[in-house]
Amino acid sequence: MLAVLEEIPKPISDAYDQRSNSGPHLTELEIRKFVQSLLSPTRVAYIVIDALDECAADHREFILSFVRELRMNRNVRILITSRPHVQDINDCLQMERKVLIEADSEDLSKYISHRLHDLKLKDKVDSSLPQKIIEKLVEGAGGMHVS
Repeated sequence: MLAVLEEIPKPISDAYDQRSNSGPHLTELEIRKFVQSLLSPTRVAYIVIDALDECAADHREFILSFVRELRMNRNVRILITSRPHVQDINDCLQMERKVLIEADSEDLSKYISHRLHDLKLKDKVDSSLPQKIIEKLVEGAGGMHVS
C-alpha cells in the first residue's frame, strides 16, 4: 500500500522510527489505524497476505479478525495465500473464492534437477544419486513446492 503513495504518512514513519531500534512491535490497534488511514473511499486498495498459515496462532487470529473487518469495505480487495490444512483460516474464509495451486510432478522434477546441478554434485557422488533424490522428493512432495 505504501508503494503507491508519494510519501509515507508521518504517523507511520514516526512509529517505524520509534521501533526500528528493536523497540516494541506495533499494537493491533496501531496496525488497524494505519491500514485504515491508508484506505481511500474513492480508490480500490489491494492487500496481499502471504503465507498466513505460517503465522503464530495468536497473530493469525488478529489478522483474520482484521480481514473480516476489511471485507466490509467495498474498495478493498484481499488476496491471502496459505496451505489448505489450517482450520481457523478455512473457517474464516469458507465462503470466499479459492484457487488451489499445486506443483506438477514434471515441473518439480525439473526444478530439483536444476538445483542439484547448481550444487555441482557430478564429481562428488555416485551418478545415480541425483536421480534417486529427485524421485524421492517428487514422491514425497504430494503437490507441495517451496523454493
